[in-house]
Amino acid sequence: MEIIDRSTAPRFIRDYVCSICWGHLLIKDMDAENAMIECAVYGSDHSGFVTKYWAEKQRQQDLNNSLDAKGMLRKIGIIENENAGKSEEQLLRELGF
Repeated sequence: MEIIDRSTAPRFIRDYVCSICWGHLLIKDMDAENAMIECAVYGSDHSGFVTKYWAEKQRQQDLNNSLDAKGMLRKIGIIENENAGKSEEQLLRELGF
C-alpha cells in the first residue's frame, strides 16, 4: 500500500506494477488530496512496486531462458521432439498449408 498525491496517481499506475505478481495497480481515493495505490490481485498485501519496463524485460528474459532450456532438454533426450520423423508435407499440413 502506498499513499501518494492524488494528481500523480494515474501516472504512477501507468508506469509501475506490483512487485510480486507484476500485475496492474489500482487507485483508491482516500480524500481530496491523497490516493492509495494497491495491487489488483493482492490488494495492500504486497511488498512494493517495480517499473513496467523492468517487469517486461524480466518476462522476455524468462521466455528466452525457457526456450533455451527446452532446446537443451530436447538435444540431450529428456524432452521428446514431437516433430521428429515427420515429413515436410506432414508438418505443413499440421500448420494448415
